[in-house]
Amino acid sequence: MSVKLVNTIRTKKGFGEAVAERFATPKSIAVAQGFLRMEVLLNEKNHKYDEVKICTNWDTKADFNAWFTSEEAVNTHKRVAKEEDSPMLGNDVGIYEVKYEHYPAVAAK
Repeated sequence: MSVKLVNTIRTKKGFGEAVAERFATPKSIAVAQGFLRMEVLLNEKNHKYDEVKICTNWDTKADFNAWFTSEEAVNTHKRVAKEEDSPMLGNDVGIYEVKYEHYPAVAAK
């Protein structure tokens, strides 16, 4: 069963774009077993903070867990956590089982 993880990051106002740009270049996640895709969403409409959502789709939750506990992923998250003057205010992670997906219909010829 495929899963979608949504990491919602709240940043100081005006820093959402810079945080989103950190995800512009694919990293180790792009070659992880079971990784399907990543979407980076930005919402700057809140008056107090910006919001960046990192959405990743995986074949299985086990595939995500294998990547998340890998040395590369752990080290990347440690580096971010140690940043001084971090623009990040906090985050929430949601894990969702993908029940249905719809794609554009192909017109019959």
